[in-house]
Amino acid sequence: MKKNLFKVISGLIFSALAFWGCQKDIKELSAAPETELQLKGDNNGNNNKCRLVSNQGDDNLLQTFHYNNKGLVDQWNYSVTAYNDRLAFEYDRNDKVVKARYYYNGEFLYTLIPEYQGNRIIKETWFVGETNIIDDQAFFTYNRKGQLIRKESFLYDYYILYKYDAVGNAYKQDWFYTDGTQIYDLTYYFTKPVKNPMLLVPGLARGIAWQYYELSPWRQTGLKAIAFDEGGNPFTFLDQEPRRSILRAGRQNYAVYQNFYDRVSESWYEQTWSYDNCGRNDNCDDLDGNGKRDCEENNDLSKSPVSTALANNKNNRIAMPVLHGPMKKIKEQIIELRKQFKK
Repeated sequence: MKKNLFKVISGLIFSALAFWGCQKDIKELSAAPETELQLKGDNNGNNNKCRLVSNQGDDNLLQTFHYNNKGLVDQWNYSVTAYNDRLAFEYDRNDKVVKARYYYNGEFLYTLIPEYQGNRIIKETWFVGETNIIDDQAFFTYNRKGQLIRKESFLYDYYILYKYDAVGNAYKQDWFYTDGTQIYDLTYYFTKPVKNPMLLVPGLARGIAWQYYELSPWRQTGLKAIAFDEGGNPFTFLDQEPRRSILRAGRQNYAVYQNFYDRVSESWYEQTWSYDNCGRNDNCDDLDGNGKRDCEENNDLSKSPVSTALANNKNNRIAMPVLHGPMKKIKEQIIELRKQFKK
């Protein structure tokens, strides 16, 4: 079964923190080739449009995006201290993702095939390597606005429900086993109208790579994550405080710098985003010429001796469990998370 599809959760659901993954195995395969695509939009395609290039943060977080000759993302790399994930995408003539390959620490694990209804992915099948062996199938349900409201895996015995605010931000995720027992309660906060950097990744499709995370118009300013132990008792393992979140935008109002404060670990988490073709401050430049990047000014609070010591002590970070797998496996992970929380 899919042992650690934590690739997306650690980077997207919990994009304020980078957590550790575990080992996987299978043979390596070369990267997906670029496919010939029809140009869409203006005569320059996507190559001259503002787009996300990288995202760096504490705990050695590094996300990088590579684009093909039509300006569509064809490689997405995500790495932290303990592991590296890579997704390689292929497109059809209508610029739809038709296949993705998932690699873990250089090892090729899964081939992802989406099924569409119009422009919406309604089903996604995960095959082991290049075989016909199905590891998982995810089904997606949308409301009349086209927003994802339910994601379900019958093979892995769970489903996720999504809720949205008036702007369209996905502020709520509730995870359940198929018997109705709750697994996780995730609440995102959006208190500043700063645009989400992931909106600037042309070609990236919902479903593939968005296993758990639903793309929001705004960048979140906090996340409260609650898990439920074997007795159904809730406990909070991540509590980013929106009031103390530092979020700065570039000239096109996309996030360029962020610093979260987590009340559980009593530590800060810092990250930046870099862009192409977005203007002078693509990379959080020093526009006023004072020798310090503008987006990082007035952030002395996050660099206090106490918070810095806590942030550097990795033992203070509660390891995120794998949020994907058979019901029995998920329950075992919740038990382990509870043990870590009590330490």
